Amino acid sequence: MIVRSSKVPALLRGTIVDIETTGVSADRDNLITVGILANGAYRIYQATDGSDMLSALRPILQDLPRPIYAFNKGFEESFLQIAVDRELQLRPYESKDDAIRISGISDPLGHGRWVPPEWHQYEGDGRDDHLDRIIAHNLADLQHEMCLAIVRSWPTSPSSNGDQ
Repeated sequence: MIVRSSKVPALLRGTIVDIETTGVSADRDNLITVGILANGAYRIYQATDGSDMLSALRPILQDLPRPIYAFNKGFEESFLQIAVDRELQLRPYESKDDAIRISGISDPLGHGRWVPPEWHQYEGDGRDDHLDRIIAHNLADLQHEMCLAIVRSWPTSPSSNGDQ
């Protein structure tokens, strides 16, 4: 397993989780990447083989600071087998690009649907550049979700924060 980490220029109360998988079914597909933003740092855990990531990460996942945020929380919950407290997706099938656009965030895959083919290419040729692109995609997702967590937690009207 590869673990990458870096500091975040903002401190968010709680945790953001984002995963990458080989498909959309928790029963048939595998968890290959788990990104966690908590305590002022990103940590991305990347599989390098077919081992069970969930078993290896279970102690970490059980101790994540609350609340836990995710974009499409039902999907994350099904693979991670933990409760996610806050949904960052406002409506079903909303994409992150529709939710928020942020300049300066580089995502080599552009969309999560390109992760499974990238993983299968890695399995075929063993080149680490495939894993590097999956990790970079997960980091971009975490950055977008951090911004969404901040923006979508703001009061929507003056009366909702007590001001008149």
